[in-house]
Amino acid sequence: MKLVMNMVRKPFKAGEVIFDFGEKSDDLYLIHSGSVEIVSREGLVLATLKAGELFGEMASILGERERTARAVTATNAVIDVIDSTTMRRKLGEADPVLRALVRNLTIRLADANKMNEERWLLLNVYQSLAPDEIERPGRDRAPLTSSAPDRGSRTTPKSPEIGNTFFFGSSERKSFA
Repeated sequence: MKLVMNMVRKPFKAGEVIFDFGEKSDDLYLIHSGSVEIVSREGLVLATLKAGELFGEMASILGERERTARAVTATNAVIDVIDSTTMRRKLGEADPVLRALVRNLTIRLADANKMNEERWLLLNVYQSLAPDEIERPGRDRAPLTSSAPDRGSRTTPKSPEIGNTFFFGSSERKSFA
């Protein structure tokens, strides 16, 4: 027996919000035409998606929860809204190993989104500093230090969120909520 998806095709104008932070929803969305941006609370564009791509799947896979991002159309778009019951039914019919894999990848995606936003906030702090407010080791200023025990060499400050690692890069593939 073939299952039919419950979905509704909706047109959206450029700049229209499809879902927003804090909304409770577990539907997922398939882009039929146009493009959609997934944006964090701090304004970081987590992804720009085009025709054929899904978004909003985290809530559908993990169960109803509040949206952690905003989905807004970058262009005029036609979006298929897929009922979460259909998604859960399809996942329920899948091999248990595949179900576990999908769930684990979804959790990792949520964690990656959170980490991206934390790093974005740190980057904004650093960018807000004037050049003369930044201490640089080896120049006419005192070296940066941490509360770590002295091991005979300079150390850098630790961030409680991410340890000693400060990475501010970009990649073409970004995760989304």
